[in-house]
Amino acid sequence: MNQHDFRSEMLDKLRTITGSDDVPRVFTISEHPRALKVGVRHELIALYPHAKAWRLNRWLCAWCGRTAYHRAVAIGGIRFDLDGKPAGRITEAERIYAREIMARRRKPNAKTVGKNGRPILHLASRMAQKRRRSTPGAIC
Repeated sequence: MNQHDFRSEMLDKLRTITGSDDVPRVFTISEHPRALKVGVRHELIALYPHAKAWRLNRWLCAWCGRTAYHRAVAIGGIRFDLDGKPAGRITEAERIYAREIMARRRKPNAKTVGKNGRPILHLASRMAQKRRRSTPGAIC
């Protein structure tokens, strides 16, 4: 599923949860997610008082938990409120945290890391290593 499809699906879920065709502008301004202001969850719940708070919270966790959102936070800059207006800046600590989350999500390449977590040497590297070991006076 690409980012556009995911975004459309998420907005459809929000419409279903809220029972409204209107969604906050911040979610529709751009194809790329924008960093939301701190405390936006309370505003979202207040905007849709008839919707179940736990469903809105779960939806918001899914929206903000994706890699594209963390990438937006890691880049830094401005946070936005539900109307799409600037509402504060992303702190350096928040940027670092977003980068850490993205780094944890990256999976090691199965072709370069063995079961023990050590790098797998390709044939050329193994041959060069053997030559170095068998060469008299070799340091390595």
